[in-house]
Amino acid sequence: MRWLRTWSRSRRGRRHDVLVAALRTAVAGGDAGAAAALLAPGVLAVIDDGHARPELAGAGDVASTLLSTLGAPTVVSVNGQDGLLGRVDGRVAVASVSARRGRIDRVWITTDPRKLSQWI
Repeated sequence: MRWLRTWSRSRRGRRHDVLVAALRTAVAGGDAGAAAALLAPGVLAVIDDGHARPELAGAGDVASTLLSTLGAPTVVSVNGQDGLLGRVDGRVAVASVSARRGRIDRVWITTDPRKLSQWI
């Protein structure tokens, strides 16, 4: 049964990586509609800029925020999973996501330079 848990986790990891790659393509192409299609309708995003932690809800608003904060992102490892690293006007942002039922349901965007020292 141990092999089944390992197989299941790795399969989930591959689905996560495919979603992140598709999100990268949509964001890099500036396609808010394609990015929103990858997000669950009730997606929640938390933005950590070092001061407040504003939250956004809804695929349209979250997709627009991803485009404006990530620019043309690259896929990087964030907390052991694929995530996105982008730079806009010299400001670095890192996004990590979680998914449920084939769509991204949570997004965490960090723009606080103190927390991004390894990417700056």
